[in-house]
Amino acid sequence: MNQHTGRTIIASVVFVDIIGYSRASGSHQFAMKSVLNRTIHEALADIAESERIVLDTGDGAAMCFIGDPEDALFVATAIRDAIIRHEGDGAHTLRIGINLGPVKLVTDLNGQTNAVGDGINVAERVMSFAEEDELLVSRSYYEVVARLNDGNDRFFRYLGERKDKHVREHQIYAFGGTGGAGSGGTAPEGAGAAGFGAAGSVRLAPVDAGNGDPVPDEATRDAVARKLGDRIGPLAQIIVGRAARKAADAHEFYETVAAAIPDGPDRAAFLSDVTAGAKSAGPSAAESVRKPVSVMAKEAARSLSDADLAAAERALAQIIGPIARVMVRKAAGQAESRAALYNLLAAGINSPVDRERFRAAIGNVAN
Repeated sequence: MNQHTGRTIIASVVFVDIIGYSRASGSHQFAMKSVLNRTIHEALADIAESERIVLDTGDGAAMCFIGDPEDALFVATAIRDAIIRHEGDGAHTLRIGINLGPVKLVTDLNGQTNAVGDGINVAERVMSFAEEDELLVSRSYYEVVARLNDGNDRFFRYLGERKDKHVREHQIYAFGGTGGAGSGGTAPEGAGAAGFGAAGSVRLAPVDAGNGDPVPDEATRDAVARKLGDRIGPLAQIIVGRAARKAADAHEFYETVAAAIPDGPDRAAFLSDVTAGAKSAGPSAAESVRKPVSVMAKEAARSLSDADLAAAERALAQIIGPIARVMVRKAAGQAESRAALYNLLAAGINSPVDRERFRAAIGNVAN
């Protein structure tokens, strides 16, 4: 990107800050920063280096995206959700702010492309208004992303005007899993990117490899993205694009896309809708992707039913959000009975209070 230095561009900027970093010991600071650096690296894996600039801010990082504005939102939620799930040495919490604004590309003392400008400064100010694990965005970013697809605005909630330490006013919006309702309705619980890895490019050619039916063509993928967007908002196009690039066949594509919907019944309805008319030599596409792969491989040897798995997922999602689907899939590969499945899942919940909440929830939804 060195050939572009000296230019001023409009970039989507994600500013991440580790809460309590300056008060931690040197060894704890090292552990926290190592976890954050690794998480950022994983979240950026599918973003071309020519479309991003990453700046180390000491107690966090600033990431400038010059491509699709949704990339910033997807990476931010992926980082936030990964940090929330992290346990052990280096565990910490974050504040995250996103802004869309002017950034000037410069060459630093090491000959690397760097970025400075108001776009980064405002992203930091927006971040400073956030609470623990909260993701806030500026009005300029909201105005763009909310209009990329009809209904995107409902995944944001307007928080009002805030003044920074320089007495500059900022109109602030909260997003998704931490933000609640938008101007058009209520954001679904867990509307972040948990469990979906890094953001991928939305400019994809159809994939026609692997066993079974090929990945759907571009027109079909666009239709799937629109229907997914009705449920999860502006991240839908990126999730569908990434699934199309990664999936070996239609089965894997639909499974990956559907995993973005945290609610079990809603996910089943979505699958039934998007796979209607799909050709399959065996079970319907909707039925095949509805079953966790690890369970299907051992189905004959298990006494667990789809209803058991769905009940477990609904109950666990109340405690840990959309990552519940992955946890249920893993536990189902080890459990020989419904009781064993529930016990395995409960054992994985660290908080005694949340563990009891799960047991109470599973008692309600399983009956």
